[in-house]
Amino acid sequence: MKSESGQAYAERRQVKSYDEIYSRGGDKPCRYFWEGRIGLDYKLPKYLGYLFSLYSGCKSLSVLELGAGDGYHSKIVKRRLCPEKYVATDISAEGVGKMRFKGLDARLADATDLSVFEDNSFDLVFCLDVMHHVERPWRMAQEMLRVTRKHFFLCEANGICIPRKLLELTPRNRSVGEKSYTPHSYASFFSGSSLGWIKIKPFNFAFAFTPDFMYGAAVRLSEALEKVPALRWQGSSLLIYGQKRQ
Repeated sequence: MKSESGQAYAERRQVKSYDEIYSRGGDKPCRYFWEGRIGLDYKLPKYLGYLFSLYSGCKSLSVLELGAGDGYHSKIVKRRLCPEKYVATDISAEGVGKMRFKGLDARLADATDLSVFEDNSFDLVFCLDVMHHVERPWRMAQEMLRVTRKHFFLCEANGICIPRKLLELTPRNRSVGEKSYTPHSYASFFSGSSLGWIKIKPFNFAFAFTPDFMYGAAVRLSEALEKVPALRWQGSSLLIYGQKRQ
């Protein structure tokens, strides 16, 4: 009972924090408020570029997005992939409300408990920067494998990136439960009889709230460091994708 109470408290704290983030007004998406221009104009297009390079050629996809936030990038993904079905979820009622206002099929759901969906319900299950926020990442991974028929895709925080780990100690990042993991740990979360294969690739040396006057230099530096074999695993992000055993 003690561990369950602690987990319930953590989840309540996270939901309140996310509601506050998603409730901000104006025409800027929540990613801008959380990371600044570098997150919206550089990191997000990189995430989506990888997603589109892998799945744009797939026809008649049914897609489930976890932790979709306010739905800003969900609209972009839906427009680009042209899926047969697209469902977006989030743990925040505020976020779900904003997604529904934008015309998305949005559901209130915890990424670690997708019991509202049957086994093998979607061709692709994906998320962007979600798993390092949840209390039970292994449970989220297994739920992703359960509800997908074939593909899963994540962009995640790299737990062996030293600057990334230091950022997680700040009150701001701790307020939303951030805890990144090593590539080996992420792979282990998906292990089991239902896993077909998984691949992990490091990328991105740009960090939140890079000042605008440094934006161009930060982007050029990030792109250059990604190509240095001895340093690339210090990238702050990981591309994780794979398939379920058929």
